[in-house]
Amino acid sequence: MIRIARSLDNAGEGNLVSMLLAAAAELMTNVEATSTLSRMSSIQAGRNRTPPSTVEAALMTLSAAQTRTALLAALCALEEKPGVKVYRRRAFYALKDTFSLSVSTPGRSLADCASSIREQRRYRGDQRIPLRAIGSTLLLKGLECDHAMILDAGSMSTNDLYVALSRGAKSVTVFSRSPLYPSP
Repeated sequence: MIRIARSLDNAGEGNLVSMLLAAAAELMTNVEATSTLSRMSSIQAGRNRTPPSTVEAALMTLSAAQTRTALLAALCALEEKPGVKVYRRRAFYALKDTFSLSVSTPGRSLADCASSIREQRRYRGDQRIPLRAIGSTLLLKGLECDHAMILDAGSMSTNDLYVALSRGAKSVTVFSRSPLYPSP
């Protein structure tokens, strides 16, 4: 996200659209950057037979205006394009939030806004765990929950037990067939 924001900050006149399409292609499928760019040149030259799609219109606006508002609108249009699937959701939404922040704070660079969004996400923590979740020590490694319940602790390895014991922030409940570890 930071790299993409820096590259868009340094985009020269006329390169912003192609750089946005390249960045979008890293985060979603069916962006079709090459065919979209050739279609845009056809539209700009007046050789198009069909009217521009929503995405093409947003990219044409970005090409003409090169504002942060147009950049955000083009990214949102790409997300809504039929057949497009965002496969790097967290990075995509962070980039979208970066563009939104940059619209509201025009004095800051995109890279600064991306840094701020990254720090907000770090502070807020990982949002992948629902309120109630069942997972293994492998899935929850590095993540913290409010309460942890450990089932059949006597059959776990010492490393897995350590990971399981360190996941609960407020409480840890341990269930085992034996009061001693390892189970006799």
